[in-house]
Amino acid sequence: MQHRNILRYRAGSKKNGSRLAQLGVALARGAVGLAVLGHAGGAAARDPFSVTVTVDGQTGSQGFTRLQDAYNALDTTGLQSIVGGYTDISAATADINLRGVPATAIYTANSAALRIVIPGPGIDITFNGATRDESQQLFVDWLRGQGSSQVNEVLRYAAATTSIDPVAGNPNAAMNQFVAADFGRALEAAVDGGQAGFGLAARFGSFTAAGYNSRSLSVPMNQTFVLSENDTIELDLPLTWTNTEGAQSYAGNLGILYRRKIFDWWTLQPSFRVGGVGSIDLGGGSGVYSAALNSTIQFPITDELRLTIANGVTYVSTFPVAIGSYSINYDMANTVFRNGLVLTGDFGLRVADRALILSAFAVDTRFTGDAVFIQNYQEFGVFAQLGRDSPIRVGATFLTGDQGVRGFYLNTGVQF
Repeated sequence: MQHRNILRYRAGSKKNGSRLAQLGVALARGAVGLAVLGHAGGAAARDPFSVTVTVDGQTGSQGFTRLQDAYNALDTTGLQSIVGGYTDISAATADINLRGVPATAIYTANSAALRIVIPGPGIDITFNGATRDESQQLFVDWLRGQGSSQVNEVLRYAAATTSIDPVAGNPNAAMNQFVAADFGRALEAAVDGGQAGFGLAARFGSFTAAGYNSRSLSVPMNQTFVLSENDTIELDLPLTWTNTEGAQSYAGNLGILYRRKIFDWWTLQPSFRVGGVGSIDLGGGSGVYSAALNSTIQFPITDELRLTIANGVTYVSTFPVAIGSYSINYDMANTVFRNGLVLTGDFGLRVADRALILSAFAVDTRFTGDAVFIQNYQEFGVFAQLGRDSPIRVGATFLTGDQGVRGFYLNTGVQF
């Protein structure tokens, strides 16, 4: 579950407090321990981009954080900095890693033409400038999406086969965050009661997959309007910064959510969300919109415990955008299913004479539709609130799933 964690349950009596307290402590320790292990056990970091150049049997390599630095390595100055013996008439081959997508650049002897081969999406294209530097600039323009739809094929291939695309394919990607935002707000409102007011939160996340580390900081804000006992409208605005091995991405979106209480124990939440993500460093980004329907059902188990079941389906799609000199169209659409359980209650724990309200949860997320790298992942964690009327909540989440992804989130939120 993402975003601000407004998890409140006004429990009754304290029967079986000792045993429930032990359970609550065990859940809290387990979630935090798993988060630490997941972070510590990640694969070694590597550069999002790299170039290995071979000239007359001499080979040199260099890694880069930004796409611009990687393609600059293919001009005369860049190639000479990697292999000193390179000249503008040398035969040269450069093996390129485009944030996980392998490509090859080829200059034949005494030729200015630059041939680019990207086997994954089946691209083999030659740029013919008057000089090698002009050919390299034509390649740069092509990478920016100017005049060719082939680069969009590369971007879709990256979302399907690599772990750090800013648009899709990983937990920090924009499409994933759209899905998590609507589901999280529905579940939080079910447990908290959907109170009117302004909410502000902060969420730090980190995950590792396929040798890449990605960290994010989100600041979700929302304003809730209670129209009646059964009807609520909410505006939700999450802003996110992501750092992937030094490459920066920025994302934001606006969600409009309507909650209708069908029965006291069942609430439906249709919602619409629009926004986008951009990364000049990674050379990716897109507009994104989504339409979702989330359902929450609550069951009282004892005076101390309540179980909330949440189910959601989201249609999420990209639309073309221009970011600086980049013109990008991922042309991707997915239907995503997200299902979870939350167990909330007063386990008899006290801190400074105040009840410590704990919530333990498990959430499963599954993507269908266009290919994405991480198709499913699971989140497990706990949230805590010191006192039933405290406006501050904190939580920790451990994430695991497809393609060996491991990660964690740390959350805090305030409701005014």
